[in-house]
This record gives sequence, structure tokens and C-alpha cells, in this order.
Amino acid sequence: GHIFSVSATYANAVRLSVTADFAANGVRSLKDFPIERAASHYLALQPQPAELMSAVVLPRADLFSAGLYQLRFSTDGGQSESLIKVALQQGRLYQLTVRMAAGVPEIVRRDVEAVVSSFKAYPLNIGCLSASNRGGPLLPGVCY
Repeated sequence: GHIFSVSATYANAVRLSVTADFAANGVRSLKDFPIERAASHYLALQPQPAELMSAVVLPRADLFSAGLYQLRFSTDGGQSESLIKVALQQGRLYQLTVRMAAGVPEIVRRDVEAVVSSFKAYPLNIGCLSASNRGGPLLPGVCY
């Protein structure tokens, strides 16, 4: 299971999901998961046949935000598209996944791109991280 998971559909043509998971052993940050490895890993998870369209290391949104990868795939033999943003910080994998049918209206595509561009990840403070790792209650007014 996920630490956190939420999903939504939009215009019957787009499915978005956001998840937070514990990263694999030894993986603490994007330095431990090079973009080439990430692209290969996520390509294998796509509805086949699939093709990697782009793999980009995005600049940090600000001083405190985590680095992000953005991966774009043509999937189902060109019938759909997948867009994945991945952040790895403090041993946690944060991921936004969008699956979109080919030929969605431009207005829907713009809305989806706005959601994708807003996705960012930030480190947890030590108190919140410790409470979360224990599975205990979070600190009211501090951890959200």
C-alpha cells in the first residue's frame, strides 16, 4: 500500500493519481535513481506498446523544493499518453501520474498541463518525518 494516494478522472479521458511511498532500500534521493534508470523502469510499467517521448530533469521550483523528473510516454500503440513526475526525497517516492487518451480537446490538455506543472514536493521537518515513519499521530498544527 501507499503512504498516501489520491486519484481522479477528468472529462472521461484523463486519469490522474498522486502517490507517496517509501522508496526502495538504499534509495534516498534522485541521485540514487538516475533519470535513465527511471525512464527504463517506468517504460516497462506502461501499457504496451509504449515509447519514451521525453525524459527531463526539471529545475527546482524554489530553494526548498525537491528535484523532479518528468517522463512522457506514448502508450497503447499511440492511443494514449502517460506523463509521470517523480520526486525522491528523504527515502520517499512522490509521484504524479497522468494517463490521457490521444486526441483529447486542447482545453482539457491545458487543464491537465496546469495540474502537472503545479506538482512539487518538499522535505518534511524531522518531527513530522519521525511521526510518519512510526505510523503515529502527526503533530497538530505542524504536520499537514
